[in-house]
Amino acid sequence: MLNKKNRVRRGEAPLIATVILMAITLFCISITLSFVQSNLTRRSGENEFTLAKTFMKNIGLAIDDVAWHKGQMNTIQYSSQNAEIHIRKGLIHYKIEVLKNGVGQSYRELNETRDKYHSVLFYDIPQSRYSLDNTYFEDILPSKMTSIIQNSTTSPISRVFATQTAPRTDENYYVSIGVAPVLRSVAFTVTSGSGISSNYYRLYLADLEQGALTTANPRYITLTGSGVEAAMIPDIKSIRVTVIFIKEANGYDANFFKFPSTIQEIDLGPLGADVELYFGKVEVGFLE
Repeated sequence: MLNKKNRVRRGEAPLIATVILMAITLFCISITLSFVQSNLTRRSGENEFTLAKTFMKNIGLAIDDVAWHKGQMNTIQYSSQNAEIHIRKGLIHYKIEVLKNGVGQSYRELNETRDKYHSVLFYDIPQSRYSLDNTYFEDILPSKMTSIIQNSTTSPISRVFATQTAPRTDENYYVSIGVAPVLRSVAFTVTSGSGISSNYYRLYLADLEQGALTTANPRYITLTGSGVEAAMIPDIKSIRVTVIFIKEANGYDANFFKFPSTIQEIDLGPLGADVELYFGKVEVGFLE
């Protein structure tokens, strides 16, 4: 009887070992699948982030193509299963002040009679799909932001940047690529046939406005020039531009946008210049 019981126990041992081995194997497979899935998600998110930076850079460049020509339109194809593209209205304001030549003059705002607040276009990727360090920030266009005013005829009128933490009302966190308007300046001198020289200083600024919205999941983004406003004031000694963050209480503050400075003054020389300011309106549409 004792030998029979021992034989039964000896028969159970391989079965128990097999069950344990299967459990270990399934556990290893589960860990491997989880790692593979996580790695695939990470690579997919990284790929989308790279493509999104290029996509938003193209939008930033395209804004300059349409902003100064009413009715001109540029269409850019968009595709994403996880991200969201949208406009945040009224986030920043460029306060532009001018100081006239003459004794006793004081700065006065040049753009005080128009809509002051500028919107920003965002491409948001949920951090569940892709995440970066919380301190991450990258200037994409221009590659390095050195001043508030971009002082070249070839300078962009849009600033494209990427950041890890974007404030949202849904309490989630996102990797975001933003397109925000920036000032571009052009200075030049015109000499008449009689030898009289006149100095000019032009400032260009684009306004992004919500255009057509036909779907929450667009396939195309359209940029359409909807008009240009101009202001001119002669005989200016200097210009002062201040960046004001309208919704800094919601997280869209100086730390979020990371401008190199929030105030910039431009001395227009001993003879001064006539200052011209151009606002190009651009409608951003989201279409199927």
